[in-house]
Amino acid sequence: MTDHHIDAGAVAAVEHALAEVQRAKHEGWALPDGSTATPALRKLEEELAAAALALRADRSLEPGSFRGLVKWVSDWIPNLEDPLIAAVARVEQATN
Repeated sequence: MTDHHIDAGAVAAVEHALAEVQRAKHEGWALPDGSTATPALRKLEEELAAAALALRADRSLEPGSFRGLVKWVSDWIPNLEDPLIAAVARVEQATN
């Protein structure tokens, strides 16, 4: 990670994605196999929270660091048109 000025756009994208995770948790999402999505949502929330902390501390994220996360979310999200996947993709775009 390299030092830079706080990227307000990236922080906003992460905060929006965190809000979408909260919404999904509140809705009690299930995975395509019928099991609860809570563990996956918690992992996503942890990744996003760590990114938010890094960005607020004036640390950049490695370019492409969210590319794998977008793919991972798209593998288990119940509906690929849900705003959560778009929010995670925006984080990936904002942090590159």
